[in-house]
Amino acid sequence: MNNKPLLLGALAVLFLLKFIVVPVIEWQDEAVLETKNLQSKIDKSQSHIKDLPNLVKYKDQLEVSLTKAKETIERYNDASRYQISKQRQFEALFKEHQLTMSSSNWRDVVKTDNGSTFQLQVQFNGMLSDFIAFHLQVNAMGPSVVIGNLGLNIRGQSQASLGYMTGNMVIFFNPAESVDATI
Repeated sequence: MNNKPLLLGALAVLFLLKFIVVPVIEWQDEAVLETKNLQSKIDKSQSHIKDLPNLVKYKDQLEVSLTKAKETIERYNDASRYQISKQRQFEALFKEHQLTMSSSNWRDVVKTDNGSTFQLQVQFNGMLSDFIAFHLQVNAMGPSVVIGNLGLNIRGQSQASLGYMTGNMVIFFNPAESVDATI
């Protein structure tokens, strides 16, 4: 029976460990973990602050690229006016490259999720070397103008000349619609 005080002391020690010491240790572990997380966030913030000049420079480059991209995208408000202006532009381009446009016809506008596609079917003739220069200039206009369905008949080639050709093609125009666009 003399063990009772000893057992009660052991029980008191276990009670102290269970309800006082263990919660303190768990609290310390949580505090250490929280401190590590905060230090990680501070380190990350400091690295971003160090990279801030590079990030600002990168942002400026992106803004310039975006501005250039927006400039290359054509927009239209009125489909008929857009078609007339493009037809005049291409008539002048054919004339500039000494090509003869024998006929041109607008096909129906094709509506897609990305906007409207206008299609100008053209029949033409001239020197093949002039057409190559014309084709290069059209390709340089950007992604909103694409030549498709190109067919050429070439004759009279020699060592001094690429020859004379007749051809037809469809020019696809993919402008972005303005908010108030009409077709």
